[in-house]
Amino acid sequence: MFNRIFTRSSTHDSNEDYVVVDAAAPAAAAPGPHDASPPPYAAAAADAAAAAPTASLAVSSEFETVAASDAKAILSLASVSAGALPTSQGNDERTPTELVAVVDVSGSMAGENLRLMKKALTFVVEKGLNAHDSLAIVTFCSRVDVPLPFVRMDAGGKLARTPPARSPRKHPASHRAHTHTHTYLHNTMFNRIFGRSSTQDSIEHTMDVDAASPAAAAPAPHDAPPPPYAAAAASAAAAAPTASLAVSSEFETVAASDAKTILSLASVRAGALPTSQGNDERTPTELVAVVDVSGSMAGENLRLMKKALTFVVEKGLNAHDSLAIVTFCSRVDVPLPFVRMDAAGKKAALRCIASLKDKDATNLSGGLLQGLDLMAQRVARAGNAGQLGVTRSVVLFTDGLANNGITDTATLREAVRQVLPQTGGNGNGCAVFTFGFGRNHNEDMLRTISDATSGGQYFFLENPEAIPVAFADALGGLVSVVAQNAELCAEAAPEAARLVKVLGSAYPAEVEADGSRVVVRLGDLYAEDEKDILIELHLPAVAVEGAAPPATVRWTLRYFNVARRAFETVDAGLVVARAAAVPEDQPVNATIEEHRGRLLVAEAMEAAAAVADTGDVAGGQAMLVQAQEQLRASPAAATASPMYAALVQDLDTVAEQYGSRAQYEAEGRKTTWMTSKAHNVQRSAMARGGAYEKKSKARMKASFA
Repeated sequence: MFNRIFTRSSTHDSNEDYVVVDAAAPAAAAPGPHDASPPPYAAAAADAAAAAPTASLAVSSEFETVAASDAKAILSLASVSAGALPTSQGNDERTPTELVAVVDVSGSMAGENLRLMKKALTFVVEKGLNAHDSLAIVTFCSRVDVPLPFVRMDAGGKLARTPPARSPRKHPASHRAHTHTHTYLHNTMFNRIFGRSSTQDSIEHTMDVDAASPAAAAPAPHDAPPPPYAAAAASAAAAAPTASLAVSSEFETVAASDAKTILSLASVRAGALPTSQGNDERTPTELVAVVDVSGSMAGENLRLMKKALTFVVEKGLNAHDSLAIVTFCSRVDVPLPFVRMDAAGKKAALRCIASLKDKDATNLSGGLLQGLDLMAQRVARAGNAGQLGVTRSVVLFTDGLANNGITDTATLREAVRQVLPQTGGNGNGCAVFTFGFGRNHNEDMLRTISDATSGGQYFFLENPEAIPVAFADALGGLVSVVAQNAELCAEAAPEAARLVKVLGSAYPAEVEADGSRVVVRLGDLYAEDEKDILIELHLPAVAVEGAAPPATVRWTLRYFNVARRAFETVDAGLVVARAAAVPEDQPVNATIEEHRGRLLVAEAMEAAAAVADTGDVAGGQAMLVQAQEQLRASPAAATASPMYAALVQDLDTVAEQYGSRAQYEAEGRKTTWMTSKAHNVQRSAMARGGAYEKKSKARMKASFA
């Protein structure tokens, strides 16, 4: 089922392909990753329709008559009877079936259990399915394989088989008591496919609640439905901030006879929070903390993580918010299902955090996917009305050394991308913030996970002092969200312009093949957020100059105003004049130069890391120095721009950590990626990108201190 969810074959990506086909039977060619479209069922449907059974309904009651003076409870019976199949209809004429068999091949299945399971599957194939049907087989132990992707059950499909079953993987004696943990289906989206909660069915709840406090009783797997947010929304709506849009181009005028590619800038500005709005009046937040409790987190890392979680509960969340905690080692647990952060909920959360202990291996993928699944279930319970107006996020705490479950970064990224649409934001999904503790975590995996989500960021926590700063950065933004699902669209006037590409890699962007339209998905906007999007615009030569030209590009910003709980749209038109002669003293667009420099720095940092990763750390450092020189030579440098000063400072800080290969691998690489993302998305991360921090976020951060 993973293959059908992810629209690709994991068999081809990360698992061994076990399909073996009889070479002597041409009809039994190995199936593709999927039969590209489900088999045509028209013929089978027509066969069955000729004498389609019907259903009948009969009703009755316990008593035919009841005394008029009596108030009485009686039973009523509704009997539904389906018609019989025609006696002539056999297995080949029935309604087609698509079946996925999910099979346990862990150590506990060894011997007779495995033999019986194989016998049952053989019976299904030989007796139960016909040429109109399709079958797929998924196996699981400590890993998940797809030995048989979907294949039609014709003669060829029935011959496609897995090799003789290998002996189920044995677990060391020390692990036998926990064999069930190795059979855990680390991608919990199976639970969503089958319409049940893994939290309720297969995840142990370990929450310890103070028995002396009735208010602190263990919460249900979810507080259902999600808490009513109307009061909080009403408080925020009184002075709802809005977003504005301004557009400009690199040149005000371009010669009519020239075909020229120039830059266009769209500047989005979100309104400020009212100064009277505190933490208790803001937009509600739903947060899932996914916590690494593996052996590598033992000692100082675990202590820091517990301190960070305590900070979140005590300072970051209020009674309108909800929190859930997922832990992972070789197994995944949900010690704290979603609970409201009122006094009782905070007490339960703090007791849960205090009880966390380090264990064994690191199934990071299992923990993350379980956390996303909890959020998806939460969103499903909220319904359409609860998709927007609530800030939802998953925060992942780990040293990043995944050694169980999905350990390949690209495969995990794809899994996250496919699950995200179910986690809110009308299909955009929630943000995932990743926090790497210490110098030994896998920053590639954590950065890739956060980059796969809208608004996610990666934070490098090197020492205890970094914890409040990092969490204030993340939570200070989350709790000051004023707009959601922000989307920027540019449409070029026919024959006047062609949109070439969006500069930078911060946001998902779609460019029409003919250059007529570009859509950039900005996601959530924090209070006073600034989003400056540069687009290359090609202007063709024109035969006739226009005295009053129409808009060359029409820009539209659409977003959901959280406080007003409504979508709003802002339009702006860009006009580039075409003239026979162009003034020689056209002013430089300093704002465009500024943001050209911002993207230059972000790209230079990524390029420097790529060079240093090859072993040439000095070469990477030289690229950072070169970027500084380019900044200083830019026309915008003369404007004493605070952003330019911050860019130069961050380049200095990062370059200092390229002093040796050991220093680069311990801290330079992590700092590079964190800083590059901060400049790409124009949001502060720790001390990086401080020029982007505005008063609203700073005030929220101060409220956590």
